[in-house]
Amino acid sequence: AVEPRFVKRSLPHSLYGMTTLDHEPDDQTEAGLPIQAGLGTLNNSTTTPEIGDLRNEALRRKERLIRLRKQARGETSTQSTDSTESGDLPKPIFRNYRPVSDVLKPGQLPDSSMVNLDVHVSEQLEAAKAQAVVDEVNLFNLAPRKPDWDLKRGVEKKLRKLERRTQRVIAELIRERLKNSESNLDVAVNQQPTPFTRTKN
Repeated sequence: AVEPRFVKRSLPHSLYGMTTLDHEPDDQTEAGLPIQAGLGTLNNSTTTPEIGDLRNEALRRKERLIRLRKQARGETSTQSTDSTESGDLPKPIFRNYRPVSDVLKPGQLPDSSMVNLDVHVSEQLEAAKAQAVVDEVNLFNLAPRKPDWDLKRGVEKKLRKLERRTQRVIAELIRERLKNSESNLDVAVNQQPTPFTRTKN
């Protein structure tokens, strides 16, 4: 009986991860012992006859694939030759040019009628004729504002009321002076008080 470690070392390289199609099986190991003697101790399923059967199956499959490939090529070639021999080619249809040859003129398409676009474009033309409304630009809104513009806007209503009251008081003072000095109107007019002016705080 052969020791297992000796048998493991004596296995050929074709059995370690290599396919049987790449390498021929060796009849003897490196130590000169036959393969069947070493393989018998390991496993009966990996004997040389089964490896040969696998190779034969692979060769048969390869031949079958080559045969099928040739048949497919032969069928396509026969179909192409039959189509050329029969002469049933598709007839050309000319859409964008007029053929010069009389043989090709039957394949020419009839002239299409022109589409009237006036109805479709009339509404667009009327809309284009309408005057465009241009918003007037106020230059005061575009000019830079002073830092206290919001304060003036808040006090503006009160100042208008105060201005009306001031004008009313001035008119009453003028009437009183006119009543007091009806005889000398010219003097009363010349002595009119100066209008009220706001003082800046």
